[in-house]
Amino acid sequence: MAHHTVRGGLAEQAVRYLREAGVKAVERSAYREAIEFLQQALALLETLPESDYTLTEALSVRMALGPAVMATKGHAAGEVEACYLRALELCDRLEDGSQRFPVLWGLWYVNLGRGQHQRALELAQQALGLVQDGGDPAFLLEAHHAMWSTLIGLGRSVEAVEHLRRGITLYDCRERRSWWLYGTHDPGVCCRDILGVTSWLLGRGDEAATWIREALNLAGELRHPYTTMIALYMAALVHYQRRRGRAGDREGERRRRTRTDPGLFCVAGTRGRHPRAPARGAGASR
Repeated sequence: MAHHTVRGGLAEQAVRYLREAGVKAVERSAYREAIEFLQQALALLETLPESDYTLTEALSVRMALGPAVMATKGHAAGEVEACYLRALELCDRLEDGSQRFPVLWGLWYVNLGRGQHQRALELAQQALGLVQDGGDPAFLLEAHHAMWSTLIGLGRSVEAVEHLRRGITLYDCRERRSWWLYGTHDPGVCCRDILGVTSWLLGRGDEAATWIREALNLAGELRHPYTTMIALYMAALVHYQRRRGRAGDREGERRRRTRTDPGLFCVAGTRGRHPRAPARGAGASR
């Protein structure tokens, strides 16, 4: 339908069909195809007179485009930031508070990816403040997702645990829309991964191994490529830090095999490599 409405010059209908096609493409991890559809929708919107309708459509398109660009370029990319900054401007112009949470979440993820942890924490706290008094449980889960990811990056492991425990409570594996609406990976797997890292940092090596195993099992059930790459990367990281080199090699090799789409950005910027174990004598074996 998108193709026929574009060819027929029915711009408003074409924008809607292109957006819907883009969203479906993101849901099945066809990110490059999604970007093509969504950018075409934005280009058509530029040809239409500005109205509340076109601004609302532009905001919806950018909400779907952000995660697709994250998956192909990395969440620290300038294109991702530009997408969400424009979305924030549209929220303000439309006075649409309903979309403000995912926009803040996207900007938080950009700053986290750039190592700007203090700014990331400010944005995560803003996002949590929008939803902590009620509303969509998926929003609340993703707000805690932002908090635990930022706090672990700041070295505040004990504080991160509080948000991780809330994540375990809130997570429902049947609710999968946050995969594509936010950060292109499953928060339940991420939560277990970070609990594994946090447990290791706090000296609980066996507990770390248990959480990593749960993350890998859940990723295997969900069969979502980007989530699987993250789970394998974190598993390799924890195994190496625990001096389990063979297990780390195994998960690193599985991760390389998982990355079958050449357009998919490789987690942590390692481009097919996996984390190395620290030099002997550097840190205690757990």
